Amino acid sequence: MSDSALVKVAIEAAKKAAVVIRQNYLQNNEVYDKKPTDLMDYVTKVDKQAEEVISRTIKELYPDHSIWGEESGKNPGKGEYTWVIDPIDGTKNFVRGLPQFVTSIGVLKNQEPVVGVIFDPIDMSYVWAVKGLGAYIGERKPISNVRVDIKSSSIAINFGKTVGQRKRTLGVFKGILEITPIVRMLGSTAYVVKGMTEGKFDALIDTGDYWDYAAGLVIAKEAGFHVSEWNGNEVSDKSDFIFWSRNELQPILFDILKKL
Repeated sequence: MSDSALVKVAIEAAKKAAVVIRQNYLQNNEVYDKKPTDLMDYVTKVDKQAEEVISRTIKELYPDHSIWGEESGKNPGKGEYTWVIDPIDGTKNFVRGLPQFVTSIGVLKNQEPVVGVIFDPIDMSYVWAVKGLGAYIGERKPISNVRVDIKSSSIAINFGKTVGQRKRTLGVFKGILEITPIVRMLGSTAYVVKGMTEGKFDALIDTGDYWDYAAGLVIAKEAGFHVSEWNGNEVSDKSDFIFWSRNELQPILFDILKKL
């Protein structure tokens, strides 16, 4: 089995999930707080239904593959592949009628991210990548020769769900505002990573869970971006403070992170 073949399945699964998501967007969706100890970790029935559609599509073709879904948890299989799914990354935005949310599907091979697809169910656009084969916006490659200055850069920041994450991120936010006024808070890791690949954002100071960023890891790296933990270590499935950036901005932003 080639890793490239998995991309088509991921895109097809995301398209099927998009039908469910679009049917329920701008509707009165009941909201649940799945982790009362956190701050507003929302889930809706639509999240669960969309994840079920994605999982079913995968299992029809690859019954031995493992699936790790945000809503259903880990479902072990027998093979070397694991699919990591966030059916709606940006549930709060979805609930509020804001279009800044996406479906994120990553594939691990022996626990290493090798395939990533981030799909926008509203405009049906998507970015994808296979390790070693580059990143793509639909059928075309991203423009990789664009360089930006820190003062004109567009930086996104996610404050996180817990009080501890928000306090730490606030220090970064203050430091960034001293060097550039263009800071965005979108509320979805995968949405911003898709935007970085498309040239809309230049960096992301992030907190999140593995299903938020597993697909993005492959896409961002293949698109030529720097990705690491805030302390410079390699990102793993247990990382919760992640730094994404164009390479020319990495030293400047990393200096801010090191001061925390």
